[in-house]
Amino acid sequence: MDSDEDGVDDYDEALLYFTNPNYWDTDADGLSDSNEVYITLSNPTVQDTDSDGIIDGVEVNIYGTNPNNYDTDGDWLSDSSELSFGTNPLLQDSDGDGLTDPEEVQWATYGYLTDPNNPDTDGDGINDYDEQVVTLTSPTNSASVFEARFQELGATDNLLSNLSFEVSGTSSEKAKYWEWNNPNQNGSSWGTASRVNWQAYHGTWEGAIRATWAGGTDGGFWQEVKATPGMLYEFSAYFWADNSVEFGIWTSAQQGIIIEFFSGVSGGVTKITAVTNTFNDIVEIWQEKTVQAIAPAGTTWARAVVFAFGVGNAGALQVDSLSLTEQYPTATYVVAWDSMTNRVYKVYNSFDLLAGWSMVYQGNGTGDEMYYTNSSVSPINYFSVNVSLP
Repeated sequence: MDSDEDGVDDYDEALLYFTNPNYWDTDADGLSDSNEVYITLSNPTVQDTDSDGIIDGVEVNIYGTNPNNYDTDGDWLSDSSELSFGTNPLLQDSDGDGLTDPEEVQWATYGYLTDPNNPDTDGDGINDYDEQVVTLTSPTNSASVFEARFQELGATDNLLSNLSFEVSGTSSEKAKYWEWNNPNQNGSSWGTASRVNWQAYHGTWEGAIRATWAGGTDGGFWQEVKATPGMLYEFSAYFWADNSVEFGIWTSAQQGIIIEFFSGVSGGVTKITAVTNTFNDIVEIWQEKTVQAIAPAGTTWARAVVFAFGVGNAGALQVDSLSLTEQYPTATYVVAWDSMTNRVYKVYNSFDLLAGWSMVYQGNGTGDEMYYTNSSVSPINYFSVNVSLP
């Protein structure tokens, strides 16, 4: 029997769904009990199943939203909030500008609140997302000028592992990656070299090449990484040496850092060339030393070496925060941008930001992609592209 002719048997209404068998829409939300039970799967005894502030019937019949999900489009803005802001609760990005609705009206992800229903809030011809992410201009002020600075083809991240000796090896005096067969055969130490925790430049531990009191006349550390011919490699490290009455004065016949280039499959086998930077001015203050070299043809491995030969009988030479980076020895930059016909574009470059900018190109917008190509003898360069107002 179906007393209210809502499509749900009276018995099921009373015992299964707890609805009113005498009224077709128990919760008076505009959806019949049978619709809620069999189609929308919403609660026939609650007007607003998902508690989003919109009754189920209005969600289904007017807005087409899901009565069981307070945020139908999954953009972290509730359906009722979307209606308040005038956005489309069925679209995460109502105006299609690349910013989700909450990014425009609540979060200000890139620093600005913009119109979620207008892809170009300030009407300057550049949509809101591009202004904040690409051109770095204000999406709410048409008078803001396009300007983008960036650095290209600079150095890679540090290629060395355990660069400050913080991770121990097979003993506390050994350092992982600076010990043979731990975890591979691409690093080692020799002679009086040891891992110590005396006065690290960074962290708690550092490496030390000790004097003859440690039982030897020389010592050092090395680690190698895969390398590419024609690339510029820079090896740097910080050094500290005893120079006091308490620990004596560190001396050596020769000390320094080396970049060596090898051929080989799983590690350096045949040395091709090496570049060394020796020094004797290290005292009880951390100093950085650097050496650069371009990998010659046939190179497959670049090895960073710290060494001291003919050490004296007092003190130690300590080393920390080692770095080996790879970069282009000469750089070619292609700066590209989408242009508009009613604007003038100027490209500036700088080799040192403290020294300012120099204009290297000026051209009228073509309405298509424009670009400027620059070759530099410096591995680091900066560019700025400015555009005039219409």
